[in-house]
Amino acid sequence: MGGAWIIGYKAWSALLAKYLAENGVLVVAADYRNFPQGDIEDMQEDVHRVLAWTYQNIATYGGDPNNISVLGQSAGSHISSLCVLRYISSIRNGSKAKWQPKYRLKNYISLSGPYDLPLQSIKFAEHGFHSVLFSLVMKGDLSAYSPSHWIRRNLLDANAKRECHVKREEEHEDDTSGGIPLIEKEILLPDERAEVEKELEVEKTWRENYLPYVEEDEYSSPFPSPPVVVRAATKEPHITVIHGMKDNCVSWHSAHEFVGLLDKAAISNSMHFDIDKTHTDYILEGLMEGSEHSILEPILRIVRNHPRDTHSEREDKAGEDTVWHHESVIVPKIFIRIARLINPF
Repeated sequence: MGGAWIIGYKAWSALLAKYLAENGVLVVAADYRNFPQGDIEDMQEDVHRVLAWTYQNIATYGGDPNNISVLGQSAGSHISSLCVLRYISSIRNGSKAKWQPKYRLKNYISLSGPYDLPLQSIKFAEHGFHSVLFSLVMKGDLSAYSPSHWIRRNLLDANAKRECHVKREEEHEDDTSGGIPLIEKEILLPDERAEVEKELEVEKTWRENYLPYVEEDEYSSPFPSPPVVVRAATKEPHITVIHGMKDNCVSWHSAHEFVGLLDKAAISNSMHFDIDKTHTDYILEGLMEGSEHSILEPILRIVRNHPRDTHSEREDKAGEDTVWHHESVIVPKIFIRIARLINPF
């Protein structure tokens, strides 16, 4: 969970974990070292260790090691985003990757995450998180540890290097992708090309792990955006970005830009923007006032592997796998409204 990399604690997720568990989700709530006990590298190491432990042990608790979803909020979302992007990069680089994960991921859900740290540092300073302290947490290099910058530097550059092997075909009727249904797709150039013959391992990795295709999809976003979702193969986790548009701490514009970069990097993704949610609604106020249905619905849809269902499709499946906990008011709504007026987040 969040905590500005300094006061993070797994108990912040207790209420969200409670409702997820009541809806049949096996939850592992974990900590990572806070600054100054550790910097951003130590925090990422802790997340990788937690994921490896979960993959190796979750079956003992009745879980499925091949259906692990990661959920992070705020600072926890930032750290998890870096870990997941590194995971995807290692898959795409195959045996050439310097780092190999010891776990498998099915989904990643990012709540209220900061993705562009140089830009975000200005906002944090306004909230009392001094830029010098923030820089120390990030080892003096905000850009290096920004998920958006990381994609540009490590994944978009890699895609550019592969352009000599790739040709775009629109509305191609012949399926040469091994059975993947395509509306618009990218395929390798013929094998007779000398460059491709020298890159057989790259070709194999491309076809097996992340041959992308684009399909039309409807968003819940209240602002204009391309009606597409980039889908990748199942070895890469699907990323869902969820953000409140009343977030006074981390702008939703940064999240929207991050989704655009995921598209460009051919990373499977979807997004959900709530016009009335704040930075902490997803773990505190929204759950306290009895709005857990609207918060849990997109999360459960991902965990249950229906990330792209339309509204009508979700209604059809409601009787199959949707079990909602009754909405309960923990704190009277009048107090939540007052809290939101003075809440700096």
